[in-house]
Amino acid sequence: MFDGVTWGTSTGSGWGPGWRCWEVGAGGPSIPEALAAAVGPTGYVLATDINPAWLDLHGGYEVLRHDIAGDRPPPRGMF
Repeated sequence: MFDGVTWGTSTGSGWGPGWRCWEVGAGGPSIPEALAAAVGPTGYVLATDINPAWLDLHGGYEVLRHDIAGDRPPPRGMF
């Protein structure tokens, strides 16, 4: 439902092949899949959500259950 808003606010960020991206509160698989396609095989995408049930464990990105309000973020320098 919010994919258009997400893409509208992120397209100017300059990400592309080889980038390492963290999709916080991913919800569904559409944005992580698109990011994985954009960063290619040399990049990395981590998709996190408090309930990752809608994410594809085989979608070309890593899936992690994560509560941004209470859990520690990934290690510094990972993205």
